[in-house]
Amino acid sequence: MKSNLLNRSLVEAFGTASLAFVCIKSSFIASSKIEEALLTGLVITSLIHCFGRLSGAHFNPLISILLKKKEKNFDFQTFFYIASQTSSAIIIYLFNSDLSSLGIEKNYNFSPLMFNHIFSEFLLSSFLMILIISWATEGKLCPFSQPFTGIVMGLGITTLLSISSLNAVAALNPAISIASALQGNNPDLLNQLIGQFLALILCKKIL
Repeated sequence: MKSNLLNRSLVEAFGTASLAFVCIKSSFIASSKIEEALLTGLVITSLIHCFGRLSGAHFNPLISILLKKKEKNFDFQTFFYIASQTSSAIIIYLFNSDLSSLGIEKNYNFSPLMFNHIFSEFLLSSFLMILIISWATEGKLCPFSQPFTGIVMGLGITTLLSISSLNAVAALNPAISIASALQGNNPDLLNQLIGQFLALILCKKIL
């Protein structure tokens, strides 16, 4: 079943908002970064399984750009997907009161550029996109995700997030990075975005 663009964009907004909500809450529920990664992976597995056949279950601007059809200079679906993903993540983060209720001071200052943070984001984002594009090439991801896809993607992202927790924490999602920075809780925004988009450029060139 293929829904119209508005419905697909709303699904992307809901899925990304759900992911943003879990990213916020997991830091308070989980006792370690590994547990946060497991919780996030479980949610991604569920989201892809439930909504993959409706929108393709991107929930990430990097994935929407990566899977954009090469013959199109401007793709309305990619534009609306990215707008939906980013705006929904921002809304969830800005209306979240957990930080203020715990007395955590907001920080809108950006960290200096750090090679290990950029490289960590670049490497893990590259692995994520390689996983996505290899699965999509086999016809198991977009536009209609098969049921097993959610499990594979969830396990893959859980593994990547678990690895990232051992070094610099990678976001792997520009919508989450931007939203958390606007909330005052992501001074590493520039390092994350640089790493993410370097990975995107590389994967668009070689895949």
